[in-house]
Amino acid sequence: MTDDVTDDVTDPTGLHRDAAVDGYDELTAPDGDLRDHWRYVIGSLRMMGRNELAERQADVSDLLRRDGSGHRRTQLRSQAGTGTSAVGPGADGSVDVVPVLVSSDDWSEIETGLVQRAELLDLMLEDLHGAQELVHRGIVPVEVVRRHPGYLPAVLGPPAGHVPGDGRHRLSHYSADLARNRHGSFEVVADHARTPAGLGAVLERRLALSRALPSLFRDAHVHRLAHFFRGLRRALEGLVPPERDEARIVILTPGSHAPDYFEHSYLAGYLGYPLVEPSDLTVRRGRVWLRSLAGLQQVDVVLRWVDDETCDPLELRGAGPGVPGLVEATRRGTVVLANPLGAASVENPGLVPFLPDAAEVLLGVAPTMASIASRWCGRPDHLSEVLDAFADDHQLVLVPLDTHSPRPLRPASMSARARDELAAELRSDPGRWVGQTLPAGGWVPTLVGEQIEPRPCLIRAHLVSRDDSYVALPGGTGRVPAPGAPLLTPHPGEAPSTTITKDVWVLASEPERAGTSLLADNAPAASSSAPLILPSPPTIAGSLPSRTAENLYWFGRHAERAEGTIRWARAVATRITDVDHSEQPSAVWVADLVSAVRVATGRRPSGLDGKGRDDSDGPTGDPHRDLLMLVGDPEDRDGVVAVLGRMGDAALTARELLAGDTWGVIDDIDDATARLRRRPPRSLAAALPDQARILTALSALAGLAAESTVRDPVWLFLDAGRRIERARVLAATSAAVLVPVHDADAQALVQETSLIANDSLITYRRRYRSRLRTRSVIELLLGDPSNPRSLVYQVDRLAEHAANLPAGDDTGSTPEVVERVAELASLLTDADLDRLAHRVVDGHRVELDDLLRHTGRGLTAVGGALGRHFLHVEAPRAMGAMTATGAVGGGGR
Repeated sequence: MTDDVTDDVTDPTGLHRDAAVDGYDELTAPDGDLRDHWRYVIGSLRMMGRNELAERQADVSDLLRRDGSGHRRTQLRSQAGTGTSAVGPGADGSVDVVPVLVSSDDWSEIETGLVQRAELLDLMLEDLHGAQELVHRGIVPVEVVRRHPGYLPAVLGPPAGHVPGDGRHRLSHYSADLARNRHGSFEVVADHARTPAGLGAVLERRLALSRALPSLFRDAHVHRLAHFFRGLRRALEGLVPPERDEARIVILTPGSHAPDYFEHSYLAGYLGYPLVEPSDLTVRRGRVWLRSLAGLQQVDVVLRWVDDETCDPLELRGAGPGVPGLVEATRRGTVVLANPLGAASVENPGLVPFLPDAAEVLLGVAPTMASIASRWCGRPDHLSEVLDAFADDHQLVLVPLDTHSPRPLRPASMSARARDELAAELRSDPGRWVGQTLPAGGWVPTLVGEQIEPRPCLIRAHLVSRDDSYVALPGGTGRVPAPGAPLLTPHPGEAPSTTITKDVWVLASEPERAGTSLLADNAPAASSSAPLILPSPPTIAGSLPSRTAENLYWFGRHAERAEGTIRWARAVATRITDVDHSEQPSAVWVADLVSAVRVATGRRPSGLDGKGRDDSDGPTGDPHRDLLMLVGDPEDRDGVVAVLGRMGDAALTARELLAGDTWGVIDDIDDATARLRRRPPRSLAAALPDQARILTALSALAGLAAESTVRDPVWLFLDAGRRIERARVLAATSAAVLVPVHDADAQALVQETSLIANDSLITYRRRYRSRLRTRSVIELLLGDPSNPRSLVYQVDRLAEHAANLPAGDDTGSTPEVVERVAELASLLTDADLDRLAHRVVDGHRVELDDLLRHTGRGLTAVGGALGRHFLHVEAPRAMGAMTATGAVGGGGR
């Protein structure tokens, strides 16, 4: 293929490219020829042509969308169905199908320079929180250190058991933002030592591009990533104290509200570590414990994405829940944080001007990779240089020292008055400011709309500790800023549309073996030291946070409630539409059917709130209008749209535990609910198509759960939630439509509707081969243990789950669940079908009514006992109102 490629890049893929390059051109050499490592890729892109490249870009976006990437449920969902036909990335912060290529020689230079820089920052971190020799010798000004919020006196000094100079790194991982200067040399734009931001996103992008461009990825000889992540696991496991027989490593996230939560869950699922929130951890007796299904389990290592200042509200100044006592546990050495508290101190931009001198002292050599030109304004000569460049240097930015992730200021782009005010601020407090000159960057081919343009690119590289050195991830993330924006990492909270992201491919000098599985090699890499003997892994129950189990439970309940509501709404809508054309419509039985839909959503069957007061969303007398209000109102907190939103939120908090295709299905549901929000249906007929799509997707979710989930506690709580809710809906709707006695024709219509809503009509016809009989309907829907839609079937499954609940601590909750389910099973087993069907008082089947009331209370008791197994850390939120028949709404989320 490469034989057909010429060096003419005026139109490299059949797309227009005429933008000027104001920096280092990654694609072409000064003489206009393609650089060697770009030849094959550009040739492949040219052969694809405009249309196929557009299709591949759409494939990448769709793969990311269906994989549940972090912005999907916010930015992307709001764009679904808008009819946009834009091909290129950027409108939603998506990934460009055209990668960034780095040659083997360039990567060798990058890795050498970054390994040395990581070692330098690791030594500086130990020094700044220990002997502070750099400060005492005057190499680093004390003001630079103390003004930065990353410097934490509360954690001053090494943790217990740490021996300075023992060869163990305090920084287990490190990231750096790189850009080329005009001469083509790489410079470090920013250091990142607090959290491994971007690692999960690297995996996500790589998977998407390798699937969208499989041949190109394979034949380009791209370095694989799995070896790096095996190294990350070994680095974390190497932090476990040797005396611990059972290692427990967790990944700490701020929660599903965090902008990067998807990345956290993605990496947790890939590495196989539990994803926990601060509320999942507690400190007792100087040790950190995980609130798990098996009770409190000691934690040895925490890979964290929580900022330093919010980790411990007792000793640190940040707002947020944190983990009280965490700092004391790290002092005692009973837990290791990766990276340690205080690691942000080496992200300080004020340190950059002094890194060369620090390297001479700590390493004995000068840095091999330069930083961007930086001047601390606390030095008079540096202040003078910065002020002289204020008006003319458009690459100059001013960065304040006293804030994390500061938004840089660009003096040359300000008005004269604003620039004068900023200059006065610098003169009044010069030690607060650092002036930096941004590099021009390497300009890479970027798909923008339907054409390829050269754009400047910032690359984030990642390193992990290995033995006595570091190893770099062969790849990373490329970020292309919006036109005119500085070549900097986007500021937190900035809209993703300001950046186009790209996968970085490091090309091997020779074909690389394709063994990319993280599980391919769990043994430590060979080294001169003694082999690492890894402790045994913890049990599933001991690694599953009780909060996560609770969310799995509510995921199952919300999914089942939505499915049950839609099934009943469709069945009833079809029935009352048919009746409109009959000669003798019965308002009584129609009202009973509408009442069944009400109780399926968790409402009361009548228009009363349970205390005799009018319920504003109660029946209006118009069945069409009532049904539309129940299932088609996107603002209704108990309606289908709201329940599905809560289902997605619950799934998001347990994302790393769910089957991979789950997010494609949830994405389809999000699309359908987004359409309902934008255009609420005005009739039942208008609502049916989206309801049909949602019902199909919900059935797919149930199938994924049944066929792709290992029968462990994850499955147990997910399915238990589904069984309790299906039983609740069945008991409540049966009370609404089977307890009242109607004339023969109306009764047949009502009972047939119930069989349709419970997906049991075909079974009834095949089994009984007769007209509808009340006893047979009750037997099939309530008492048939072989019918997956029957009440007794749900209770049988709950009995199995109760018997297999993981043993908790001393709460005694497991025996209670077993007991409550046994009581419910006995209630149904002892029921007399003949009496349930035929004992009628005042037009009601009283024994059936009594059975369903007791069933509702029993389900409430089972749900409560199961809920106490979660070791709640939050007050429960009501899922829906109780029905008058006693069917459980459940309490909880």
